Amino acid sequence: MANKANSKLIEYLKSEFDIVGQCRRMRVPLWQCPRLLFIIMGAAIILAMVGTYFFLEVRTEPEMAALIVVAVAGVLLVQSYIIILATEHIAETSRLKTEFINITSHQLRSPLTASRWAAELMRESSSGLPDELKENLKIIEDSNERMNKLVYALLQVARIEANTVRQHKRDVDVVETIKTVIDEATIFAKASNISLDFNALKEQLAVNFDPDQLHFIVQEMVDNAIRYSNGKGNIQISLTKNGNQTHFEIKDSGVGIPKDEQKNIFQKFYRGSNTYTLSPSGTGLSLFIVKKIIEAGGGRIGFSSKLNEGSTFWFNIPLALNNQNNHSN
Repeated sequence: MANKANSKLIEYLKSEFDIVGQCRRMRVPLWQCPRLLFIIMGAAIILAMVGTYFFLEVRTEPEMAALIVVAVAGVLLVQSYIIILATEHIAETSRLKTEFINITSHQLRSPLTASRWAAELMRESSSGLPDELKENLKIIEDSNERMNKLVYALLQVARIEANTVRQHKRDVDVVETIKTVIDEATIFAKASNISLDFNALKEQLAVNFDPDQLHFIVQEMVDNAIRYSNGKGNIQISLTKNGNQTHFEIKDSGVGIPKDEQKNIFQKFYRGSNTYTLSPSGTGLSLFIVKKIIEAGGGRIGFSSKLNEGSTFWFNIPLALNNQNNHSN
């Protein structure tokens, strides 16, 4: 265990001191790289202090010492200005990237909606079409749905990074939301030889949350559980009360998550090394978005997993005020 901790520390230190590599990852020239300039600035300060000390040991003219200090201050001022320019450049690049994703995603929604409506109209009048055309129509609809999900994910990421995530909260019945998602996922589950078991509460359990975002959260968790179950077993979904919180839990018997990768599972664009063959089209955005939405709504999310044995994901969301009062009574 100690050797593993030491190796991780060494890897961390190597990455931290790889200044050139970090500058390349930020895609800025070396002369504009904030970390490198910071090191140069520190070295210049130390050299100026040492040089001034030795100069005064040899010569005692205060005018020369003052001139050295002014010259060093001028160099440091120029370096500080370059650092500020580099930082502003990185911030502006990030802003433009977010703005581009936001605008592009919005622009994509209109043609996607139009193509979806056209596909629906064609499906409604497809009774006389050959089976091959019906199959092609199904491919169009599935591709449109995947693209819609990707556009929604990109929009959510752009809003998260810009701190503009909005939640239109109202009291939502969590049980009904879960049942709706399960009904929508039944065909996918059967096609994957997976059964969905939901331990539903008989009482109404409401949370004060954005209904669309709650549906998205449950949908992504169910979708991931089916996708990474590797075509075996069943998925157990439960919903319970935990004080003033509602506790959602979904357990699968799938491929699991490697232990050394679990710390990265909620990072943007991260995908487990053992999942690419099961879902080659995944983006690695869903859990990042889910975590941000849950935390923005005052909740928490977590998981436990064992490689080749399965994973259990859970989240807690505060109950609606009426449910909290009823629970306390």
